[in-house]
Amino acid sequence: MIPITIISGFLGSGKTTFINQILRESQDDTIGLIINEIGSVNLDKAFIKYDQDRIFEINSACLCCVDDREFERAILDLKQQFEAQKMHLKSIIIETSGLAEVNPLIQTILKSQPIQNHFFLNEIITLVDALNGDQALEHYRESLEQIAFADRIYITKALSTPYSLLGKLKAINPLAPVSLLKQDQTYLHLLNEDRFDASHTKYASLNQTVLNQSHETKHHRHSHVDTLTLYAENPLSFSDFKEWLVELVESMGHDLLRYKGLLSVEGIDASIVVQGVASTFMIDYGDENQETQSHFVVIGRNINVEQITLSFKALERRKE
Repeated sequence: MIPITIISGFLGSGKTTFINQILRESQDDTIGLIINEIGSVNLDKAFIKYDQDRIFEINSACLCCVDDREFERAILDLKQQFEAQKMHLKSIIIETSGLAEVNPLIQTILKSQPIQNHFFLNEIITLVDALNGDQALEHYRESLEQIAFADRIYITKALSTPYSLLGKLKAINPLAPVSLLKQDQTYLHLLNEDRFDASHTKYASLNQTVLNQSHETKHHRHSHVDTLTLYAENPLSFSDFKEWLVELVESMGHDLLRYKGLLSVEGIDASIVVQGVASTFMIDYGDENQETQSHFVVIGRNINVEQITLSFKALERRKE
């Protein structure tokens, strides 16, 4: 299976520079690129220092606005492009335009059977410009959602940690580690991190992020994006939780962005891992469970904090 890594970030966040840095570390031409820039002339392709035969460009529209089948064809055609040249495709990087929404891309990758036959979604990396990140978060919904969907966040153009911006990023998406992008580090390994698909990770990163949440329900509001952390002291009924999750997905609709959780479930020795994007979610077994507590994080728009918190707490009371 071939990993797909999505590189997102608002306009001017440094996506092309970051990709060039990864390509410099690679010793062969085994990485395929799909790049997107709105307009008839795609300057990003000219700035990518790489074999142009390894690049598939989409400039008919912003990636999130192109037809699902066009995006699907871009991925599959890139694979065929490598095979025609008798090259081994090891991974694909997708560079979105600065105004792209990430969710439509994720949904296409997860729901397309032809893509799933050969590829898996590795992780979503979002870059944030330290100089203009605050302004983008304040005025552009796209910037907020790029943060909300991220598995990993890098702050660019900063010599030292901008703590105010760091705090805002962690408040929007407490699940994603945030780091400074440094030129002297290596980043090629990120193409095989498998942070998005829990079935590849054995849940190490999910344990670190979710279990670090406070034991109390927490809510943070940042412009159009809300983050809600839920907590249950005792093991839950799996059937009750799944029913609750389906109701949450159906009731929030497009306002539900990302959600992840580690659950302690009655009658199961292993933890249960839940993660989802919008209407698509995955539930699987985690590591051997040493905890009786459950944690669940919801990132979305217009979150009804009281209703969701009370309904989650009711999962414990149903057993009493």
